[in-house]
Amino acid sequence: MRRSLLPAFGALACACLLLGCPTSPGDDDTSAGPDPDDLDADGYVSGEDCDDSDAAVHPGAEEECNAQDDDCDGQPDALEVDQDADGSMICEGDCADQDASIRPGALEQCNGVDDDCSGAPGTFEQDLDADGFVPCMQPADCDDSDASINPEADELCDGVDQDCNGAPGPDEADEDNDGFRICEHDCDDGAAGVHPFATEACNGIDDDCSGAPATSELDADGDGFTTCSGQDCDDTQPQVFLGRPELCDGLDNNCNGNVDEGLDGDGDGWAGCVGDCADSNPDVNPGAAEICDGVDNDCDAAVDEGFDGDADGWSQCQGDCEDGESSVNPGAVEVCDAFDTDCDGLIPLEEQDQDGDLSALCEDDCDDEDNLRWPGNVEACDGVDNDCDDVVPADEVDEDGDGWRLCEGDCDDSSPLVWPGATEQCDEADGDCDGAVPADEVDADADGVFACDGDCDDANPAVYPGAEDVADGFDNDCDGIVDNIPPVAVAATVLPAYSCGTVPLDGSGSYSPAGLTLTSFAWSTMAIPSDSAVDDSSIDDATAQVTFFTPDLPGWYAFGLSVADSVGGVDDDVLVLEVEVPEGNLPPVADAGNDFNFNLPAGCAQDSYGNWFCPDCPVLTIGLDGADSFDPDGDPVTYLWSEASGTATLFTPDQPTTVVQLPGMATTYGNNTSATYTFTLDMEDCPGQSDSDSVAITYTCVGM
Repeated sequence: MRRSLLPAFGALACACLLLGCPTSPGDDDTSAGPDPDDLDADGYVSGEDCDDSDAAVHPGAEEECNAQDDDCDGQPDALEVDQDADGSMICEGDCADQDASIRPGALEQCNGVDDDCSGAPGTFEQDLDADGFVPCMQPADCDDSDASINPEADELCDGVDQDCNGAPGPDEADEDNDGFRICEHDCDDGAAGVHPFATEACNGIDDDCSGAPATSELDADGDGFTTCSGQDCDDTQPQVFLGRPELCDGLDNNCNGNVDEGLDGDGDGWAGCVGDCADSNPDVNPGAAEICDGVDNDCDAAVDEGFDGDADGWSQCQGDCEDGESSVNPGAVEVCDAFDTDCDGLIPLEEQDQDGDLSALCEDDCDDEDNLRWPGNVEACDGVDNDCDDVVPADEVDEDGDGWRLCEGDCDDSSPLVWPGATEQCDEADGDCDGAVPADEVDADADGVFACDGDCDDANPAVYPGAEDVADGFDNDCDGIVDNIPPVAVAATVLPAYSCGTVPLDGSGSYSPAGLTLTSFAWSTMAIPSDSAVDDSSIDDATAQVTFFTPDLPGWYAFGLSVADSVGGVDDDVLVLEVEVPEGNLPPVADAGNDFNFNLPAGCAQDSYGNWFCPDCPVLTIGLDGADSFDPDGDPVTYLWSEASGTATLFTPDQPTTVVQLPGMATTYGNNTSATYTFTLDMEDCPGQSDSDSVAITYTCVGM
């Protein structure tokens, strides 16, 4: 509590009276005794001031980094502690006050730790190039600015110490300073003129490091001269080099561009010493072509060889027109082969195939102007001797003059009324040659009258024109009027008839009083219960005497039956029946499956500016499975899937299992967009009892 100054002032006045006080403001004696309750004169008495000897310590003072309770709150500031007793407090920059080895001024160690609290470990402790090695550790990274340089790196051919062993690889040196190292395929690092891009010199050395000197630098024939020196024009011949005396050997021995000069008498390039058999005739030498002239032109000791290829004694120059066939020459006799056998330039007319049928007159072609006539040909139905046997076959002759031959299908060449396509006569004969007598020309019932003569039922001997007409259901006299008793249609079924099963439709009780055959039955739907879908197509076989239908609802049904007999008589009947629901029928049990969720990441990505964008999640196609649904009675059931929102697309909704498509959706990065769709499966059995079940599908587009 701060004390009042008035009592102190009174005491001071008394002291002035006793001891004497200055009499004016300019007096030098301004001293007074300290306040015994506030010795440091900081305005706080000893009861409040936790250190009354230090004016900087009192309640409300600002805490200094001195490990003292400057503001008298009972403890120094939290940053004024030295927990690790290393002589440095947190407020003095100790960045790890739990570790005495870490403090400002500490020596940096090779440990990756900021030992001196400078804000980062020493650069020699860091792996600046992120290659797994630092300079201060062994093995040391000798260049921490290049990730390709470290103790485990492979040496490259670049003159740099990649593996930090103190020197580049021995093959990285360029001792001759030609710009190429040994590892760069310098095959002689002691010669500056030898490297991969050097120009080959005529010195027998592999100057360009290709693996061998150029072939022009080699003396292949061992005559002491090379091609590159210009002194050997053929390094495969030891007798050829510049200055060598010319020999008669077919070579340019002295490399002057001429062969055997001075040794070829006729100047044809061939000397006698190399095979010229007539060195005075330039047209005769080993390189000349043989011609048909009685001379050995090519000096092979044979005359005109190759001009009598077939060895028949005649050469081409003697007129052999086919020197590959010994039977053809000017002395041969013509044969029937359509060839100029005697080489006179003509093929005899009788050897020629003028009509192109591959047969000539000399080969017994009886008409070389008709390509349908030649020996061995198959006879054609044309009245001509096609096979040249001097005979026209009898079946090619039209004996009755009706324009048709036997070989053309005339089945009776003695009658001009009979031929293929002729009009049938009512004569019990095959007039049109189709292999059969028409049915209407046959008296099948032996009543003496053909159908073509007016018998209107040739299977019944009591029916023919002129017969007595009796009441038997037939047109006995074929006058078009039938005295008939119509049939009787009887439609029946078996009762009781239950839904969910088949109900018989029985017309077997129908009959003909005249004893005729019932030829047709026709069932039709006449009445059905309301909402029933039964129609004529629901009848299994509407033309059968006995058939059935499958009802889809209980109730009253009516079916008509129409029957007809063999002579056209008809009658109708109607069957009315009630379809009942079986007692104790149970409804079906619908099972739409379990609810489920489908989460799909949108595939968000950042652009070059760091902005996130997310593509829309696509349309989702999934399956709905109601296959576990069932009907306890085994009744036929119908299925129908539906979706309340109408935004989903259902495929084959009338099946127990189906496929749906859920719409795509958009989202943003870090957010999710969801939609829940409820699908309902409705089931109904044929007695009309039903059940339904629903399944919920949640589609979530995840913004990531």
